[in-house]
Amino acid sequence: MGCCSSKEGRVASEPAGVAPGDDGAMHAVSAESGGKRWDESEYDDDDDDDDDDDNGSDDGDDGDDGDDGDDESPPPLVRRGPDGMYWAVDGNGAMPEVEKDEEGELEALCLRRLEALARGDSSGVRRVEETIAKQHESQVAVVLVRMVGLAEINRAHGPVHALALVFAMRELMAATATAHGGRVIKAEAGLVFVAFQHPAGAVSFAVRAMAHIRERNARLELGEDCIAVSLGITCGKCLVLPSDIYGDAVNVASKLAEELGSDGSLLLSADVTAAVVPQLLLKTHTHAKSTKVSKVKIKYHVVDWEASAERIGAMRAPKAAARGESKSGDNRPVSEIRSMCRAYLASSEAATRAEIRSDVHELYEETGVVFVSDMSGFTATVKAHGIVHFLSLIYKMQALLRPIFGRHGGDILQTQGDDFKAVFSRHTPLSPPVST
Repeated sequence: MGCCSSKEGRVASEPAGVAPGDDGAMHAVSAESGGKRWDESEYDDDDDDDDDDDNGSDDGDDGDDGDDGDDESPPPLVRRGPDGMYWAVDGNGAMPEVEKDEEGELEALCLRRLEALARGDSSGVRRVEETIAKQHESQVAVVLVRMVGLAEINRAHGPVHALALVFAMRELMAATATAHGGRVIKAEAGLVFVAFQHPAGAVSFAVRAMAHIRERNARLELGEDCIAVSLGITCGKCLVLPSDIYGDAVNVASKLAEELGSDGSLLLSADVTAAVVPQLLLKTHTHAKSTKVSKVKIKYHVVDWEASAERIGAMRAPKAAARGESKSGDNRPVSEIRSMCRAYLASSEAATRAEIRSDVHELYEETGVVFVSDMSGFTATVKAHGIVHFLSLIYKMQALLRPIFGRHGGDILQTQGDDFKAVFSRHTPLSPPVST
Protein backbone atom coordinates (compact mmCIF):
# COMPACT_ATOMS: atom_id res chain seq x y z
CA MET A 1 0.00 0.00 0.00
CA GLY A 2 0.98 3.63 -0.18
CA CYS A 3 2.63 5.60 2.57
CA CYS A 4 -0.34 7.74 3.50
CA SER A 5 -1.07 7.78 7.21
CA SER A 6 -4.61 6.87 8.15
CA LYS A 7 -4.55 9.21 11.15
CA GLU A 8 -4.65 12.69 9.62
CA GLY A 9 -4.00 12.20 5.92
CA ARG A 10 -0.34 12.88 6.46
CA VAL A 11 2.17 11.37 4.04
CA ALA A 12 5.74 10.45 4.90
CA SER A 13 8.08 13.39 4.98
CA GLU A 14 10.90 11.53 3.26
CA PRO A 15 11.20 12.20 -0.49
CA ALA A 16 11.22 8.43 -1.09
CA GLY A 17 7.56 8.36 -0.13
CA VAL A 18 6.44 10.50 -3.08
CA ALA A 19 7.31 11.00 -6.72
CA PRO A 20 6.40 13.63 -9.33
CA GLY A 21 3.66 12.74 -11.77
CA ASP A 22 2.94 13.90 -15.32
CA ASP A 23 0.75 16.64 -13.88
CA GLY A 24 3.70 18.16 -12.02
CA ALA A 25 2.24 17.33 -8.62
CA MET A 26 3.68 14.91 -6.12
CA HIS A 27 1.99 11.53 -5.72
CA ALA A 28 2.33 8.82 -3.09
CA VAL A 29 4.41 5.85 -4.20
CA SER A 30 4.27 2.16 -3.41
CA ALA A 31 6.36 0.96 -0.50
CA GLU A 32 6.71 -2.40 -2.28
CA SER A 33 7.82 -0.95 -5.62
CA GLY A 34 11.14 0.45 -4.48
CA GLY A 35 9.90 4.02 -4.59
CA LYS A 36 8.30 3.87 -8.06
CA ARG A 37 5.20 5.92 -8.63
CA TRP A 38 1.89 4.08 -8.50
CA ASP A 39 0.56 3.11 -11.91
CA GLU A 40 -2.99 4.35 -11.65
CA SER A 41 -4.00 2.36 -14.73
CA GLU A 42 -3.64 -0.78 -12.63
CA TYR A 43 -6.51 0.48 -10.52
CA ASP A 44 -8.84 1.48 -13.33
CA ASP A 45 -12.44 1.17 -12.25
CA ASP A 46 -13.62 0.09 -15.73
CA ASP A 47 -15.57 -3.14 -16.10
CA ASP A 48 -12.51 -5.39 -15.80
CA ASP A 49 -13.76 -7.74 -13.12
CA ASP A 50 -16.53 -9.49 -15.04
CA ASP A 51 -14.39 -12.60 -15.08
CA ASP A 52 -14.60 -12.79 -11.32
CA ASP A 53 -18.32 -13.56 -11.61
CA ASP A 54 -19.06 -17.26 -12.17
CA ASN A 55 -21.84 -16.32 -14.61
CA GLY A 56 -19.69 -13.80 -16.44
CA SER A 57 -22.23 -11.11 -15.75
CA ASP A 58 -22.20 -7.99 -13.65
CA ASP A 59 -24.82 -8.21 -10.91
CA GLY A 60 -24.06 -4.73 -9.59
CA ASP A 61 -22.35 -5.87 -6.40
CA ASP A 62 -19.12 -4.09 -7.26
CA GLY A 63 -18.50 -3.10 -3.66
CA ASP A 64 -18.29 -6.68 -2.37
CA ASP A 65 -14.95 -7.46 -3.99
CA GLY A 66 -13.09 -5.26 -1.53
CA ASP A 67 -13.88 -7.56 1.35
CA ASP A 68 -11.19 -10.09 0.46
CA GLY A 69 -8.43 -7.50 0.77
CA ASP A 70 -7.04 -8.18 -2.75
CA ASP A 71 -8.10 -4.89 -4.33
CA GLU A 72 -5.91 -1.86 -3.79
CA SER A 73 -6.84 1.74 -4.44
CA PRO A 74 -4.34 4.27 -5.75
CA PRO A 75 -2.85 6.47 -3.06
CA PRO A 76 -4.00 10.06 -2.82
CA LEU A 77 -2.53 13.08 -4.50
CA VAL A 78 -0.15 14.81 -2.13
CA ARG A 79 1.49 18.21 -2.03
CA ARG A 80 4.23 19.72 0.06
CA GLY A 81 2.73 21.89 2.80
CA PRO A 82 4.10 25.07 4.37
CA ASP A 83 5.66 22.93 7.11
CA GLY A 84 7.82 21.10 4.56
CA MET A 85 5.91 17.85 5.01
CA TYR A 86 3.88 16.05 2.34
CA TRP A 87 0.12 16.00 2.91
CA ALA A 88 -2.78 14.21 1.26
CA VAL A 89 -5.08 16.62 -0.58
CA ASP A 90 -8.65 16.45 -1.78
CA GLY A 91 -9.89 16.74 -5.34
CA ASN A 92 -9.57 20.51 -5.22
CA GLY A 93 -5.97 20.36 -4.06
CA ALA A 94 -6.79 21.57 -0.54
CA MET A 95 -4.75 20.27 2.37
CA PRO A 96 -6.42 19.28 5.64
CA GLU A 97 -6.30 21.72 8.50
CA VAL A 98 -3.81 20.55 11.09
CA GLU A 99 -2.72 21.87 14.46
CA LYS A 100 0.39 24.00 14.13
CA ASP A 101 3.37 22.58 15.97
CA GLU A 102 4.85 25.84 17.24
CA GLU A 103 7.36 24.21 19.54
CA GLY A 104 8.52 21.80 16.83
CA GLU A 105 8.97 24.70 14.42
CA LEU A 106 10.93 26.68 17.01
CA GLU A 107 13.19 23.70 17.66
CA ALA A 108 13.88 23.36 13.92
CA LEU A 109 14.68 27.08 13.66
CA CYS A 110 17.05 26.94 16.63
CA LEU A 111 18.92 23.94 15.25
CA ARG A 112 19.13 25.65 11.86
CA ARG A 113 20.61 28.68 13.62
CA LEU A 114 23.33 26.54 15.20
CA GLU A 115 24.17 25.09 11.79
CA ALA A 116 24.45 28.59 10.32
CA LEU A 117 26.61 29.63 13.27
CA ALA A 118 28.93 26.66 12.71
CA ARG A 119 29.30 27.66 9.04
CA GLY A 120 30.11 31.24 9.98
CA ASP A 121 26.95 32.39 8.18
CA SER A 122 26.16 35.52 10.21
CA SER A 123 23.39 36.65 7.86
CA GLY A 124 21.74 33.23 8.17
CA VAL A 125 21.93 33.44 11.96
CA ARG A 126 20.39 36.90 11.87
CA ARG A 127 17.53 35.80 9.60
CA VAL A 128 16.64 32.90 11.88
CA GLU A 129 16.74 35.11 14.98
CA GLU A 130 14.49 37.69 13.30
CA THR A 131 12.02 34.94 12.37
CA ILE A 132 11.97 33.60 15.93
CA ALA A 133 11.48 37.07 17.40
CA LYS A 134 8.66 37.85 14.98
CA GLN A 135 6.82 34.61 15.73
CA HIS A 136 7.35 34.21 19.47
CA GLU A 137 8.80 37.27 21.22
CA SER A 138 6.53 39.28 23.49
CA GLN A 139 6.89 41.81 26.29
CA VAL A 140 5.18 40.05 29.20
CA ALA A 141 4.98 39.97 32.96
CA VAL A 142 5.89 36.57 34.38
CA VAL A 143 4.59 35.20 37.67
CA LEU A 144 6.19 32.12 39.15
CA VAL A 145 4.14 30.45 41.89
CA ARG A 146 6.07 28.05 44.12
CA MET A 147 4.43 25.69 46.56
CA VAL A 148 6.44 26.00 49.77
CA GLY A 149 7.41 22.91 51.78
CA LEU A 150 6.51 20.32 49.15
CA ALA A 151 9.43 18.04 50.02
CA GLU A 152 8.52 18.14 53.71
CA ILE A 153 4.86 17.38 52.93
CA ASN A 154 5.92 14.40 50.84
CA ARG A 155 8.11 13.02 53.63
CA ALA A 156 5.51 13.58 56.36
CA HIS A 157 2.31 12.51 54.58
CA GLY A 158 3.37 10.63 51.44
CA PRO A 159 3.33 11.38 47.70
CA VAL A 160 -0.44 11.07 47.26
CA HIS A 161 -1.11 13.76 49.87
CA ALA A 162 1.55 16.01 48.32
CA LEU A 163 0.17 15.48 44.81
CA ALA A 164 -3.37 16.25 45.96
CA LEU A 165 -2.21 19.60 47.34
CA VAL A 166 -0.27 20.32 44.13
CA PHE A 167 -3.38 19.74 42.01
CA ALA A 168 -5.46 21.90 44.34
CA MET A 169 -2.92 24.71 44.12
CA ARG A 170 -2.74 24.48 40.32
CA GLU A 171 -6.51 24.63 39.95
CA LEU A 172 -6.77 27.65 42.22
CA MET A 173 -3.99 29.46 40.31
CA ALA A 174 -5.52 28.66 36.92
CA ALA A 175 -8.95 30.00 37.90
CA THR A 176 -7.49 33.16 39.44
CA ALA A 177 -5.19 33.78 36.46
CA THR A 178 -8.07 33.55 34.00
CA ALA A 179 -10.11 36.03 36.04
CA HIS A 180 -7.24 38.53 35.90
CA GLY A 181 -6.37 38.23 32.22
CA GLY A 182 -3.45 35.85 32.58
CA ARG A 183 -2.57 32.50 31.07
CA VAL A 184 -0.99 29.52 32.78
CA ILE A 185 1.90 28.57 30.52
CA LYS A 186 3.01 25.42 32.29
CA ALA A 187 3.11 23.63 35.62
CA GLU A 188 6.03 21.58 36.89
CA ALA A 189 5.61 19.73 40.20
CA GLY A 190 4.96 22.50 42.73
CA LEU A 191 5.67 25.35 40.27
CA VAL A 192 3.16 27.24 38.12
CA PHE A 193 4.24 29.75 35.43
CA VAL A 194 1.70 32.43 34.52
CA ALA A 195 2.08 35.15 31.86
CA PHE A 196 0.33 38.52 31.63
CA GLN A 197 0.46 41.29 29.08
CA HIS A 198 0.80 43.95 31.79
CA PRO A 199 2.56 43.99 35.19
CA ALA A 200 -0.59 45.44 36.79
CA GLY A 201 -2.53 42.31 35.89
CA ALA A 202 0.24 40.12 37.27
CA VAL A 203 0.32 41.92 40.63
CA SER A 204 -3.47 41.97 40.86
CA PHE A 205 -3.51 38.21 40.22
CA ALA A 206 -0.79 37.57 42.81
CA VAL A 207 -2.52 39.48 45.61
CA ARG A 208 -5.87 37.86 44.86
CA ALA A 209 -4.28 34.39 44.69
CA MET A 210 -2.71 34.92 48.11
CA ALA A 211 -6.09 35.95 49.51
CA HIS A 212 -7.81 32.90 47.98
CA ILE A 213 -5.25 30.57 49.53
CA ARG A 214 -5.72 32.13 52.95
CA GLU A 215 -9.51 31.83 52.63
CA ARG A 216 -9.18 28.19 51.56
CA ASN A 217 -6.86 27.30 54.42
CA ALA A 218 -9.19 28.95 56.96
CA ARG A 219 -12.04 26.62 55.93
CA LEU A 220 -10.08 23.40 56.37
CA GLU A 221 -10.63 20.92 59.16
CA LEU A 222 -7.15 19.45 58.85
CA GLY A 223 -4.08 21.65 59.12
CA GLU A 224 -2.09 19.18 57.02
CA ASP A 225 -4.23 20.14 54.01
CA CYS A 226 -3.09 23.78 54.05
CA ILE A 227 -1.27 25.21 51.05
CA ALA A 228 1.65 27.64 51.34
CA VAL A 229 3.10 29.51 48.36
CA SER A 230 5.61 32.18 47.45
CA LEU A 231 5.34 34.29 44.29
CA GLY A 232 7.95 36.10 42.21
CA ILE A 233 7.01 38.61 39.49
CA THR A 234 9.21 40.10 36.76
CA CYS A 235 8.66 41.53 33.30
CA GLY A 236 10.63 41.64 30.08
CA LYS A 237 10.91 40.22 26.58
CA CYS A 238 10.32 36.47 26.46
CA LEU A 239 9.80 33.78 23.87
CA VAL A 240 6.23 32.66 24.56
CA LEU A 241 5.01 29.26 23.34
CA PRO A 242 1.73 27.44 23.95
CA SER A 243 3.23 25.39 26.79
CA ASP A 244 6.57 26.97 27.60
CA ILE A 245 8.27 30.32 28.07
CA TYR A 246 11.91 31.35 27.85
CA GLY A 247 13.70 34.53 28.84
CA ASP A 248 15.75 36.27 31.47
CA ALA A 249 12.52 37.40 33.14
CA VAL A 250 11.64 33.75 33.78
CA ASN A 251 15.03 33.18 35.37
CA VAL A 252 14.65 36.20 37.68
CA ALA A 253 11.10 35.20 38.67
CA SER A 254 12.44 31.77 39.54
CA LYS A 255 15.13 33.23 41.80
CA LEU A 256 12.59 35.46 43.54
CA ALA A 257 10.04 32.71 44.22
CA GLU A 258 12.33 29.73 44.75
CA GLU A 259 15.47 31.12 46.36
CA LEU A 260 14.34 34.32 48.09
CA GLY A 261 10.68 33.67 48.82
CA SER A 262 9.10 31.91 51.79
CA ASP A 263 5.54 31.13 52.88
CA GLY A 264 3.33 34.09 51.96
CA SER A 265 6.06 36.04 50.14
CA LEU A 266 5.17 38.26 47.20
CA LEU A 267 8.35 39.61 45.60
CA LEU A 268 8.48 42.04 42.66
CA SER A 269 11.49 42.87 40.53
CA ALA A 270 12.37 46.57 40.44
CA ASP A 271 10.95 47.10 36.94
CA VAL A 272 7.59 45.63 37.96
CA THR A 273 7.46 47.85 41.04
CA ALA A 274 8.18 50.93 38.93
CA ALA A 275 5.31 50.04 36.63
CA VAL A 276 2.64 49.27 39.22
CA VAL A 277 3.31 51.39 42.31
CA PRO A 278 1.47 54.42 40.88
CA GLN A 279 -1.50 52.23 39.91
CA LEU A 280 -1.91 49.48 42.49
CA LEU A 281 0.43 49.82 45.42
CA LEU A 282 1.28 52.43 47.99
CA LYS A 283 4.98 52.94 48.60
CA THR A 284 4.40 52.14 52.25
CA HIS A 285 3.26 48.67 51.18
CA THR A 286 6.57 47.72 49.53
CA HIS A 287 10.04 47.31 50.97
CA ALA A 288 13.06 47.61 48.68
CA LYS A 289 15.85 45.05 48.90
CA SER A 290 18.91 44.04 46.91
CA THR A 291 20.86 40.80 47.01
CA LYS A 292 22.99 38.43 44.95
CA VAL A 293 21.62 35.06 43.91
CA SER A 294 23.88 32.70 41.96
CA LYS A 295 26.24 35.63 41.26
CA VAL A 296 23.35 37.69 39.89
CA LYS A 297 22.49 40.95 41.63
CA ILE A 298 18.73 41.34 41.96
CA LYS A 299 16.87 44.45 43.07
CA TYR A 300 13.38 43.64 44.25
CA HIS A 301 10.55 44.73 46.53
CA VAL A 302 8.72 42.75 49.17
CA VAL A 303 4.98 43.47 49.01
CA ASP A 304 2.74 43.67 52.04
CA TRP A 305 -0.04 42.04 50.06
CA GLU A 306 -2.59 42.06 52.89
CA ALA A 307 -2.33 45.83 53.25
CA SER A 308 -2.55 46.19 49.47
CA ALA A 309 -5.43 43.76 48.91
CA GLU A 310 -8.26 46.27 49.31
CA ARG A 311 -6.62 48.82 47.02
CA ILE A 312 -5.82 46.24 44.37
CA GLY A 313 -9.26 44.65 44.62
CA ALA A 314 -10.80 47.95 43.56
CA MET A 315 -8.83 47.93 40.30
CA ARG A 316 -10.31 46.42 37.16
CA ALA A 317 -8.29 43.48 35.93
CA PRO A 318 -7.13 43.56 32.29
CA LYS A 319 -9.19 41.30 30.06
CA ALA A 320 -6.62 40.46 27.39
CA ALA A 321 -4.62 37.32 28.03
CA ALA A 322 -0.93 36.99 27.28
CA ARG A 323 0.11 36.14 23.74
CA GLY A 324 -0.36 32.54 22.70
CA GLU A 325 -2.93 29.89 23.43
CA SER A 326 -2.44 27.11 25.88
CA LYS A 327 -2.59 23.65 24.35
CA SER A 328 -1.81 21.66 27.43
CA GLY A 329 -4.83 19.42 26.86
CA ASP A 330 -5.72 17.00 29.62
CA ASN A 331 -4.99 13.33 29.04
CA ARG A 332 -6.89 10.50 30.66
CA PRO A 333 -4.29 9.31 33.19
CA VAL A 334 -3.71 12.85 34.51
CA SER A 335 -7.44 13.57 34.61
CA GLU A 336 -8.04 10.30 36.46
CA ILE A 337 -5.45 10.84 39.16
CA ARG A 338 -6.55 14.47 39.55
CA SER A 339 -10.09 13.27 40.26
CA MET A 340 -8.78 10.80 42.83
CA CYS A 341 -6.78 13.57 44.51
CA ARG A 342 -9.87 15.80 44.66
CA ALA A 343 -11.76 13.00 46.39
CA TYR A 344 -8.84 12.56 48.78
CA LEU A 345 -8.91 16.20 49.91
CA ALA A 346 -12.72 16.27 50.00
CA SER A 347 -12.73 13.66 52.76
CA SER A 348 -11.43 14.13 56.28
CA GLU A 349 -11.97 10.45 57.13
CA ALA A 350 -8.67 8.64 57.68
CA ALA A 351 -10.04 5.35 56.32
CA THR A 352 -11.26 6.95 53.09
CA ARG A 353 -7.96 8.69 52.55
CA ALA A 354 -6.05 5.47 53.20
CA GLU A 355 -8.17 3.65 50.62
CA ILE A 356 -7.58 6.35 47.98
CA ARG A 357 -3.84 6.35 48.70
CA SER A 358 -3.79 2.58 48.23
CA ASP A 359 -5.65 2.87 44.90
CA VAL A 360 -3.29 5.54 43.59
CA HIS A 361 -0.22 3.53 44.54
CA GLU A 362 -1.65 0.40 42.93
CA LEU A 363 -2.44 2.21 39.67
CA TYR A 364 0.56 4.50 39.29
CA GLU A 365 3.47 3.41 41.46
CA GLU A 366 6.56 2.07 39.71
CA THR A 367 10.09 1.33 40.82
CA GLY A 368 12.88 2.77 38.74
CA VAL A 369 15.81 5.13 38.49
CA VAL A 370 15.04 8.79 37.78
CA PHE A 371 17.48 10.83 35.71
CA VAL A 372 17.38 14.65 35.85
CA SER A 373 19.73 16.93 33.93
CA ASP A 374 19.98 20.69 34.20
CA MET A 375 22.04 22.90 31.90
CA SER A 376 24.24 25.37 33.73
CA GLY A 377 25.45 28.80 32.70
CA PHE A 378 22.07 30.35 31.85
CA THR A 379 22.86 33.86 33.07
CA ALA A 380 26.34 34.07 31.55
CA THR A 381 25.26 32.54 28.23
CA VAL A 382 22.20 34.73 27.84
CA LYS A 383 24.16 37.84 28.76
CA ALA A 384 26.83 37.06 26.18
CA HIS A 385 24.79 35.56 23.35
CA GLY A 386 21.06 36.09 24.02
CA ILE A 387 18.18 33.84 24.97
CA VAL A 388 17.82 32.35 21.47
CA HIS A 389 21.37 30.99 21.66
CA PHE A 390 20.74 29.34 25.02
CA LEU A 391 17.46 27.92 23.74
CA SER A 392 19.28 26.56 20.68
CA LEU A 393 21.71 24.78 23.00
CA ILE A 394 18.76 23.31 24.93
CA TYR A 395 17.27 21.85 21.75
CA LYS A 396 20.66 20.52 20.68
CA MET A 397 21.10 18.86 24.08
CA GLN A 398 17.66 17.26 23.77
CA ALA A 399 18.42 16.01 20.26
CA LEU A 400 21.62 14.39 21.55
CA LEU A 401 20.06 12.78 24.63
CA ARG A 402 16.84 11.36 23.14
CA PRO A 403 18.47 8.53 21.14
CA ILE A 404 20.83 7.74 24.04
CA PHE A 405 17.89 7.29 26.42
CA GLY A 406 16.07 5.16 23.88
CA ARG A 407 19.10 2.96 23.31
CA HIS A 408 19.43 2.30 27.04
CA GLY A 409 15.75 1.70 27.78
CA GLY A 410 14.93 5.07 29.31
CA ASP A 411 11.49 6.63 29.07
CA ILE A 412 11.54 10.41 28.72
CA LEU A 413 9.12 11.91 31.21
CA GLN A 414 9.52 15.60 30.57
CA THR A 415 11.61 18.21 28.79
CA GLN A 416 10.84 21.55 30.41
CA GLY A 417 13.14 24.47 29.82
CA ASP A 418 16.69 23.24 30.27
CA ASP A 419 15.57 20.30 32.43
CA PHE A 420 15.53 16.78 31.04
CA LYS A 421 13.75 14.09 33.07
CA ALA A 422 13.71 10.38 32.30
CA VAL A 423 13.09 7.14 34.17
CA PHE A 424 14.77 3.77 33.80
CA SER A 425 13.24 0.54 35.01
CA ARG A 426 15.36 -1.26 37.56
CA HIS A 427 15.09 -4.31 35.28
CA THR A 428 16.54 -2.53 32.24
CA PRO A 429 19.62 -4.50 31.13
CA LEU A 430 22.91 -2.69 30.71
CA SER A 431 23.68 -1.81 27.09
CA PRO A 432 27.20 -2.18 25.72
CA PRO A 433 29.01 1.05 24.88
CA VAL A 434 28.57 2.30 21.33
CA SER A 435 31.74 2.69 19.29
CA THR A 436 32.30 6.13 17.82
